[in-house]
Amino acid sequence: MVRVDITGELLATPLAGDRTRLEQVVINLVQNAIEAVEGRRDARVTVTAAQVGETIALSVADNGPGLDPAIAGTLFTPFASGKPEGLGLGLAIARDIAREFGGDIAHVAGGSGATFVATLRTA
Repeated sequence: MVRVDITGELLATPLAGDRTRLEQVVINLVQNAIEAVEGRRDARVTVTAAQVGETIALSVADNGPGLDPAIAGTLFTPFASGKPEGLGLGLAIARDIAREFGGDIAHVAGGSGATFVATLRTA
């Protein structure tokens, strides 16, 4: 079982972009985090939202093993995956969608596990 904590008072803030496509960004980030912690006794994913100017910074962090430094340069490259069964499309698609609506996605290095922040424009 994976514990998912969702924090932030901005979860109802309208974002610029198509709802279905923005949901895909969130789904891809959260699914990656859940897969990273599967099987751990203390599996945890934390989703936070914070307003930064006219954007929302949506952070998805896990307490998994973190990213292999060997794949750090290809995280957003289509068909490049650190997972044995991965297609390598989730992060590439999520970043393309975020950029389509004036945002972006970045990996935040440091700490334990992995953290990705999607910066999305408010409506």
